[in-house]
Amino acid sequence: MTEMMGALTIDYAVHISMTFEETPITGIVVVYNPNTQTAAVLHISEARTCLVFSGLNAQVFERPEGMAPPEVDVQQDFEEI
Repeated sequence: MTEMMGALTIDYAVHISMTFEETPITGIVVVYNPNTQTAAVLHISEARTCLVFSGLNAQVFERPEGMAPPEVDVQQDFEEI
């Protein structure tokens, strides 16, 4: 995944906005290009990377300062209890 993200940032000048694990062996990457206002979501595994979707007129939102933390703790299916 590191090599793919490096290529995206160099070749396509995208920002890696977010990454997270779907399971311990698959992940999601959200990329954003502020110059073109485009964004994409990629699904990654060891064997392949798939473009899930992409779009135009991307907007970025920040969590307001001082916002209360979530009241619920979300348990993931792949986590051991």
